[in-house]
Amino acid sequence: MNRQTTNPTRLFVGDEQKLDVTITKQLQKKFCKQSFEDDCFCNECRKIKNGQHQSIIWIEPEKKYLLDDLTVIFKTIRFQLEQNQSFFFILKKAHHLSPVCANKLLKTLEEPPPGYTFFLLTNNEQAILPTIRSRCSINHIKRSSSSLLLHPLLTFFIDPQKKQDPFLFDQELKKQKPTEQETVDLLEDLTNSIQKRLQQSYGTCYNANDLERLAHDKKHSHQKKTLDFLLEQTRKPPQPGSSSLFWKNLFINYPK
Repeated sequence: MNRQTTNPTRLFVGDEQKLDVTITKQLQKKFCKQSFEDDCFCNECRKIKNGQHQSIIWIEPEKKYLLDDLTVIFKTIRFQLEQNQSFFFILKKAHHLSPVCANKLLKTLEEPPPGYTFFLLTNNEQAILPTIRSRCSINHIKRSSSSLLLHPLLTFFIDPQKKQDPFLFDQELKKQKPTEQETVDLLEDLTNSIQKRLQQSYGTCYNANDLERLAHDKKHSHQKKTLDFLLEQTRKPPQPGSSSLFWKNLFINYPK
């Protein structure tokens, strides 16, 4: 986070909970007076975790961003920071920045006063206005594979009983409302999990007879068919606003 070499405006894309954890750790590394570790509870780290640090302002709109939400930014940046001083603005749900609010911020995001840094957080990169994205370095924060596989939607492609229940799947889809970026991440993880299973199967083969046996194994053949299907879907990711339809087609056509 060197103020001379790091882009002062960064867009972080990922699951909201994971983003909060990631950003909090980055801020702890910046301000911790001790040798930072995840379980550090020094005075600086406690203030960061409680959202009370004097050099950090978290902004989260109730719904869409309003100009009033940005007032604190412009009041703060009027003050010049000392040479080694840093200040961070964290804008949560940046995809809710309206064109009016975005235009108000553009010049500041492009060239903040020395020492000021902006972190924009979103779970929907495609919903970020192009004028905002072009002024940011973009960082994708992914959940761990084990975490992704526990996602409620993915259980419908893993649990044999749930695979047979389109009504329950439709209910869960309406509840989860996955974004385009979340859809891509989940699809990638599901694909990787199938690939690993296939690799493990091939790892048990030591000669031509073993390979022949595997080629006639119904479970193995089904996994290959499933992998081919998923790879085809990854080449046609959902367009903005089409995630729900993408998931419905995925469920309907998923190899049973």
